[in-house]
Amino acid sequence: MVLDPGCRWQWLDPGLSDRETLRNVARRLDAERLVAYPVSIRVNRPANDDPALLEPVGDTGDSGA
Repeated sequence: MVLDPGCRWQWLDPGLSDRETLRNVARRLDAERLVAYPVSIRVNRPANDDPALLEPVGDTGDSGA
């Protein structure tokens, strides 16, 4: 689930139990704000943990070497 950052505290409120309010909070992120791009195949190995994993890779791909 992806929430609008402005809704995160409302979503995490343990006192929030009204289903309609929960639905409204969960629907607030506009899908047009999401961006997708290919990343290194290194993300598939848990031992790899560095900021470079979030960098977009070019059209030629990334060997992960």
